[in-house]
Parts: sequence; C-alpha cells; structure tokens
Amino acid sequence: MASHAIRVLGRDPHRAGELNRLSLQLSPNSVMALTAAAWNEASFGDPAEALKLLDRSERISPRDPRAWFMASARAHTYLQAEQYSEAASWARKALARNPRSTRGLRILAMSLANLGELDRAAEAIQEVLAIEPGLTISKMRARLHFLPERTWDRHAEALRLAGLPE
Repeated sequence: MASHAIRVLGRDPHRAGELNRLSLQLSPNSVMALTAAAWNEASFGDPAEALKLLDRSERISPRDPRAWFMASARAHTYLQAEQYSEAASWARKALARNPRSTRGLRILAMSLANLGELDRAAEAIQEVLAIEPGLTISKMRARLHFLPERTWDRHAEALRLAGLPE
C-alpha cells in the first residue's frame, strides 16, 4: 500500500515500482501486493506484465473478497492497452461485486465511449455523478496527476465523450 501512496501522492511511479518489487520479494503470495504492482505496471506502460501479475493473484485467491479490486485492476489494464471490449467486460465484473465503485464506473464509461457506445457511456457517467456530485474532468486530472500526459489525454477525451463536465 505504501507503493500506491508513493505513486499517487508522491508522484513517483519509479519508486512505487521498486517498492512493489520489494513487497513481492518479501511476500510473493500477497494478493494485494500483486494487484498493487499490476496497477502500477498498467499505468506506466507494461499491460502484459500487469496481466501476468493479476493472473497470479487470481490463482492464489480465486474467491478473494476483494475480487472487485482485482477485476478493476484488470479492467484498467485492458483500458491502458486500448482493448476496450475487454476493459468494459472486466469493469462490469468489478461493478457486479461493488456497484458503487466510481473507478469501475469511470473505466466502464471510458471503454464504452471508445467503443462508440455513447449512450451507455453517458449512463455510466450519470451513475458516477450520482455518487460523486460535482466531479469534473479538471477534478479528475488533479486526482490522476500521476498519469503520463498521453494516457491522461486519452482518458480525458473518453470522459468528455461520455459526458463528464469540464
């Protein structure tokens, strides 16, 4: 979890990656460590490695109570890899387990927008706004400041298409 904080709050994805590797050396069967490492790998350019980490975490704990978090990580990974159908499918799986996950809803909205399913993407954004009234693209950028500019630009465009206000 320290790696997550360093990635998000400390804006240091490289140090977060090092902490992920250390965490996996100390506890190679930690589902949370594997999933956190997968989020980092997907966010910073290695979706294939992220999927390997997620496969491993699901083999270790196929009925984990945090399966929604693993499914969200997989949806995020497919979104980063621009495999939007897979991303939408995994976002739906995450939402089946945690329907109030705004992260899952945003991933679903972005995936659907990129697939041209704008009405369904707009429905997902309306669900996000019901949970987080006042959310805007600029607030999302502040929250996701650690994402590389190219990644953020793709996300912002999809969120605009889905109807998230500026």
